[in-house]
Amino acid sequence: MSPPSYSVELRTAAQDSPPKYFLDESGKMRGICVDIIDALMEKEPSLKFVGYDKYLPFKRMLRSLELGELDVFVGLKENEQRKSQYVFLDKPLYEISYVLAQKTHHELAITNLNVLRKLSKYEKVLTVFGSASNRYLQKEGITNVDGSAKSPQKLLNMLMAGRGRVAFYHNLGLNQAIKQAGLESEIRILPAKLSTYSHKIAFSKSVNPEVIDLVEKALESLISSGELTEIQSQYGL
Repeated sequence: MSPPSYSVELRTAAQDSPPKYFLDESGKMRGICVDIIDALMEKEPSLKFVGYDKYLPFKRMLRSLELGELDVFVGLKENEQRKSQYVFLDKPLYEISYVLAQKTHHELAITNLNVLRKLSKYEKVLTVFGSASNRYLQKEGITNVDGSAKSPQKLLNMLMAGRGRVAFYHNLGLNQAIKQAGLESEIRILPAKLSTYSHKIAFSKSVNPEVIDLVEKALESLISSGELTEIQSQYGL
């Protein structure tokens, strides 16, 4: 048996956050971050990402990355605290925007958060339990929030059942959930982008800088070839 062609093994994990990472009907891990990892390994055959076929709780993943128990995570938002804990590549993988969705026959025009603040307490803003979108609404002082949906799919079910006026989540998750549920004619995403941020590749500080440079060059190759844009477009970005 011939030895493996790769020489650099990078330990990582999957986050239970579709469509970043999700298990398909056959039990295979898929998602935009999986597609990016596969493309990086194809660009640079010496790289071998391992562990992205298994979920790890998000907080545990962050801690493991900080301790060096994991080497890398693909698809992390950079902030000031995390910049001090991890090494981020400068180039973003994709941009995400917080958006609102409503039933197609509703005509509520929302261009900013002030419109949400003016809704009555009975006109609920629906979002996903424990998500960054939920925390964002709280931070912005939106009080009429129902954040009980346990997944983007359940969020759409609640919207269709009339349990809220609008659904608030990021466009990456909403696009995928609407498509999977076959609700393209029933639910529309409003054009206003209420906040935009990017996901990047983050490394443990214990990873050799030469390895980080290798991944960075593979990512730059994906960008220059247009392959990263193709991956993004498959997920409505």
